[in-house]
Amino acid sequence: APDRLASQRHTPEEKMKIASCVPLYTKDTKKKLEWLADAVKKSKAAMFIAPQEFFGGVMNTEKHMKMEQMLDQVGTIAKKNKCVVGFGFAGYSKTEGPMEHYAYLDADGSFLGEHRKFALPAYDDVRAQGLGQLWPETSFQRRAKPVEIKSAGCVIGTIFCWEVFANALWSAYSFAGCNLIVHPVKFCGAGWPKKEKRPDGLIGIKGFDIDKKDNGKFWMDRLLFASKYEVFCPIIVSCNGWGLGAKFNAWCGVIDEVLGATNIVNVPSIPEANHIHI
Repeated sequence: APDRLASQRHTPEEKMKIASCVPLYTKDTKKKLEWLADAVKKSKAAMFIAPQEFFGGVMNTEKHMKMEQMLDQVGTIAKKNKCVVGFGFAGYSKTEGPMEHYAYLDADGSFLGEHRKFALPAYDDVRAQGLGQLWPETSFQRRAKPVEIKSAGCVIGTIFCWEVFANALWSAYSFAGCNLIVHPVKFCGAGWPKKEKRPDGLIGIKGFDIDKKDNGKFWMDRLLFASKYEVFCPIIVSCNGWGLGAKFNAWCGVIDEVLGATNIVNVPSIPEANHIHI
């Protein structure tokens, strides 16, 4: 690797304890914060990775969260446990409308940066009259700029959910020298939402189907390929269960085809699912 990248990459001898998860099913923001605080504490990890849309969104009680409030509340958890925390939420800031965010907070609780999703499904996209009423990221330059976490020695890229198929983004993160990719997923990779047009004219979700023949294999194969041939680094996966049912498997764990350390756990998407993977 060029000298400018060599200093950013961990050697195989260096190890850092990272926690991924399939959180306990709840739609209540207060209970989610309580779960996260307890999970971060119990993990004793240097970095804790929560799923996409852990807060806010159409699957939660509160659809749009205040960004400043989220950073403050989760920042308190990060600081108390001296742990870097990555978490996803659907929300808005003082200057911008609601978007799909994934934010990173340092071990001292300070905000390090974020990425915002550009590949929105119809039921989320405000332009498609989606129930989520979210705006997409429109700047590829901003979307492809990594977040640097100096305290953890990490240069991080975020691949939201089905952005896993956005080839240009993988390449951009590779050239930017990322040594860790975070892959926060909204729900089971084998689950496909059944859309409906509601009486208010908005497109929502009325249920979920599963492709039993594929069962998420195409999605997982894309992650394995990206780790081995495109970004050459670990990919941390966290996913919501949402109580979709036992036939829907949520994922958490690590994909690291370079060092042969891939370890993905399939967690049934039942209401009591509550798995933290180190």
